[in-house]
Amino acid sequence: MVIWVPIVTSVAALVLSLMTWFQVQRAPEIRMDLPSITRIAGSDFHVYLQPSFIVPRQYEATARIRSVRLELTRDGAVDSRAPVFYWRESGRFERDEQGLTNFTYAADPGPFIVGPDEPEQPILDFHATNGLISPGRWNGVLTATRDDGEDPLVRHFCVEVTEANMADYEPPDDHFYIDFRSDIPGGSGCYSRPADF
Repeated sequence: MVIWVPIVTSVAALVLSLMTWFQVQRAPEIRMDLPSITRIAGSDFHVYLQPSFIVPRQYEATARIRSVRLELTRDGAVDSRAPVFYWRESGRFERDEQGLTNFTYAADPGPFIVGPDEPEQPILDFHATNGLISPGRWNGVLTATRDDGEDPLVRHFCVEVTEANMADYEPPDDHFYIDFRSDIPGGSGCYSRPADF
């Protein structure tokens, strides 16, 4: 009976080692989280999103995001008139000497790598050439495609745009974009912009 204990222990250790090895070799698990802020331009329909792509465990391999797509449609709108967005570029927001925040180009749209030690938070500029923002509830889907055979990452969200919000795009304020937030206390869970924001 005593002889079997070291053998059973050795077999269990071997099985555990093999399971761990296969775990770190396979395609990494990856998570996409939405940010607390989405920025929407008024004079031309741009939506700026900064999702977080995270590999939560250690893997030998890295994950690749091939492309990211945005769909955004307003409740009650005719499907044929829904804006069609494309990922225009990636960039960053920077403040100029006058204290104004501007979006500047950083990279063309294209695949990027995410690893356990390399989380990614790209600021993505999506542009629709066939529409403008308008009041109403907008329902969005952000989809990140991966390599063939790997499930895409999908996140649903909503943006509530009011008539008062539309005034923020007009002179004298004349903002290039305005912020809508999903973390406002007492909010509906949608991205929104309270009157006193």
